[in-house]
Amino acid sequence: MTITAQQATDRKKYLGASDIGAILGVNPFRNAADVWVEKTQNVVPFVDNESIEIGNDFERPLLNWAERKIGRTLAFDLPTAYHPNGIMCANLDAAVMGDGLPVEAKCTAMSAEWGDEGTDIVPSSYLVQLTAQMMCAGVDRGYIAAFLGGFSMARRLYAIELNTELAEAINEQACEWWEKY
Repeated sequence: MTITAQQATDRKKYLGASDIGAILGVNPFRNAADVWVEKTQNVVPFVDNESIEIGNDFERPLLNWAERKIGRTLAFDLPTAYHPNGIMCANLDAAVMGDGLPVEAKCTAMSAEWGDEGTDIVPSSYLVQLTAQMMCAGVDRGYIAAFLGGFSMARRLYAIELNTELAEAINEQACEWWEKY
């Protein structure tokens, strides 16, 4: 998702949903030290390579497909959602209109960790990210629309219920990290 200049500024002041997986140690591409550097130093976070560019280009068509699959209208270009703890925020790719359920789009060639469509089996980093989004949006479920590439291609929709134990752990560890660093 392309973010606005204001959202980029806000990312310095809050832990975004995509930061949480790094802090919890489940993000294969970033870690807690990366998040610290991005929040405290005047560095531009790594945001572009061909894979990321392809994912960004495919995001809206994937979300349009998810809209049809869910059977509800999605809202796009949403304002940042803030968690009551004052340190977490989320920039949603889309949300189900009326309910505010987040819909996160993922395009990847790494399909090994993905379960069958309709299950809640998704990579840990994405589960943590969507859980943080649900927490910020104040809802108890959300969706991940995935385009899985590689030798074969597939689109899958995953409906994820809020796991309250995971949400409590996210809140606790995010607050602890924020206070510590």
